Amino acid sequence: MTNHYWSRGVHKLYNQVGVHTVFNNQTDDWKFPLCQGSNGEDCGWTFYEGSWTDVDLTPFNSVIVTP
Repeated sequence: MTNHYWSRGVHKLYNQVGVHTVFNNQTDDWKFPLCQGSNGEDCGWTFYEGSWTDVDLTPFNSVIVTP
């Protein structure tokens, strides 16, 4: 694993190029979307509790951890 997020809010992605497995191991229905903007704008993929998939992270610049 390359990144872990333990707090809510926007987290910038650095040096995440190519395909990575993204897994949401949050609890209590917390989710996180992947966003193309560096401050949590233009979000596309949303990962719900327990979901995972392989994603090309090249176009994404941030994630948001949110309830």
